[in-house]
Amino acid sequence: MRLLIVLMLFSVLFAGDYCNHCNGSGRVECAYCSGTGEGLQCYTCNGTGIDQTPCYACNQTGWTNGRRCYSCKGTGFIMKRCWSCKGRGYSLCVSCGGRGVVNCPRCSGRGSSRY
Repeated sequence: MRLLIVLMLFSVLFAGDYCNHCNGSGRVECAYCSGTGEGLQCYTCNGTGIDQTPCYACNQTGWTNGRRCYSCKGTGFIMKRCWSCKGRGYSLCVSCGGRGVVNCPRCSGRGSSRY
């Protein structure tokens, strides 16, 4: 019953008084990343998401004692998920933190045009 009264009071106070810019949601698409959440390409892995470190067990040859290197599986590099971008290949957007949306600038995220 109390919830019904609160909802009725809310609808009377804010009926039709929503922000036109965000349609009352309080959120708008991030202008910096166009809603993708992606920032710049990762400088550590060049956008691949894989960090290649040289294999020192075989001196990057891929072979030890006439056999394929166990550490790098014969590639000469040890492949790991990039520590900088966590395997995404890009950094998160600095404006929205990777969410793709930001608080509406007109209503400050409230969703209502009233202050």
